[in-house]
Amino acid sequence: MLMDDPKLWQKRIEALEVAINETIAIAKERGVARERAMEKRYGSYASNLLELLKLPEDQRPEDLREVTKHEVYRSVQEMMQIGTSVEALETLRSFSCEAFEFFHEGYYGNGKKLPVSNNFPPRYVMRTILNQVSFDLNIFQHAINQRQNYDGQMTQQGKSLFVADRLASMSVQPAIDAGFLETSTTIVSYLDKRIRARLVPYYDVILISIAFASMQQGSFPSRDFLAIPHEIGHHLYWNGVMPDTQEYLRDTLHEKLRAAGVTSQDWRLRWLEEMFADVYALIIGGPVVALDFQDMLDDDVPTHFREDTDKHPIPELRPMIQTRILRQIKPESGCFYLDTPDRLDNNWKQWIRDQWPGRDILNEMFQIKGKRAKLSGQHIIASMDVMIATILDILKPIIPQDRNTPWSADVMDEEDINFYDCRYDDEEVRSIIENIHPDNHLAHLYLQFYKNAYPQDDDEILSLVFADKEYDEETQDRLIKKFMLRKNSFHERIEKIAGQSANELSTGDWVEMFLFQGWSDEGPLGGSGKTTSAPTGTDPTSSGS
Repeated sequence: MLMDDPKLWQKRIEALEVAINETIAIAKERGVARERAMEKRYGSYASNLLELLKLPEDQRPEDLREVTKHEVYRSVQEMMQIGTSVEALETLRSFSCEAFEFFHEGYYGNGKKLPVSNNFPPRYVMRTILNQVSFDLNIFQHAINQRQNYDGQMTQQGKSLFVADRLASMSVQPAIDAGFLETSTTIVSYLDKRIRARLVPYYDVILISIAFASMQQGSFPSRDFLAIPHEIGHHLYWNGVMPDTQEYLRDTLHEKLRAAGVTSQDWRLRWLEEMFADVYALIIGGPVVALDFQDMLDDDVPTHFREDTDKHPIPELRPMIQTRILRQIKPESGCFYLDTPDRLDNNWKQWIRDQWPGRDILNEMFQIKGKRAKLSGQHIIASMDVMIATILDILKPIIPQDRNTPWSADVMDEEDINFYDCRYDDEEVRSIIENIHPDNHLAHLYLQFYKNAYPQDDDEILSLVFADKEYDEETQDRLIKKFMLRKNSFHERIEKIAGQSANELSTGDWVEMFLFQGWSDEGPLGGSGKTTSAPTGTDPTSSGS
């Protein structure tokens, strides 16, 4: 039939390939223009900016005396992100062509046929491949186009993306250091309607969208950027491996949960990915992440506020699940968070009472999908303990032993608050922080985030780009792993996630492993509660998370 014409599928993939090539060409032109702009700005130092930064101010050319390390790093970072986008697009082009050819030949060719599934007919599989490639092309176009200079200066969009890139790098580094993720894993951010992570199978990159509405003038990121560690958690869930093994982290996680009595039919497993992302975010960011989630719900209450939406914990209960997580994040001796979880709970309960006087969410009854009898809020929250403990056991290597996260600490006493107030001289920030919460101790969690987690300059990247020197073999190997080995071919990816060759998989396997697992969108609040990471047998045509 016309709607399943193999010639039309071929024409569509060819059109996408042309569009990818055009985008690459435009991006490369922009990269050349950026290099010329840097030559105009820095003159003979453009090819060795490290030397310029090392010079005392009075020994520099007069027009370069006020050049700061921060200015140089922003320019270099922007160039590298455009370059990373180009390389990812080139990999997307080859990966999608390999995948398309495999399915096209398997369904419509003269050789061995792929099995056809009634649930996932060939036209559905072909359309989904094209859609996935189209989504990614659109994202990389945003990432490239939003990194533009205007009148020789970085734009407001560029400044926001610079902060997002750096915070995301800080968020993912603990997972890399612990051996859960490839050393080459990188981040490319872009501006869109909402905060969301796009996970892709062909390149070790996490595509993170930051909402346009999150942009903020000044020298600090808006609170919405605190959702970034949660997005990194989704990537880790799908792409992480157990350190020093080839076993996927999520497989180990499921095994441990089965051993703990959480079987395949347990309703809690539907929330596992979101729970994992929350645990990771709270390890990385501490209590300020939980406070920010409460504020996100305050600003944008989901339509399913009291409902089990299948993939996300019930939004009304989720803040109290997060404080339960905080109480269990601890080194072998003692706890990191003794006071803050109670304050956060009180803050959330008060917000609920302000909206609906007299309500007690701990004793109220909630309907859980797959359960006939309703469960109390307290029962649901307590039921998460086995999940929390298992996830924390898996992520033990990234939990600091000597200090809590630098993003935010347990609530400070008055002496510490006064110390922060004296150190912080940005009146704009002070006015935003002041009275942001009835509990001033919680308000200062944001102050800690602004003060301690703001991205610092990266000497390694500056050295890599501009230093004219030879690296020893060990350093060279590390840099190659970090910046070069990011590509995944179609067949390599399939063999890695399936443990068998492409020809041995069933259609159901294809839909789950190739078209959805690790090639999906995730967000912190969720929409309908469904994700594009749909397991076999569910409705994978739904989108959004």
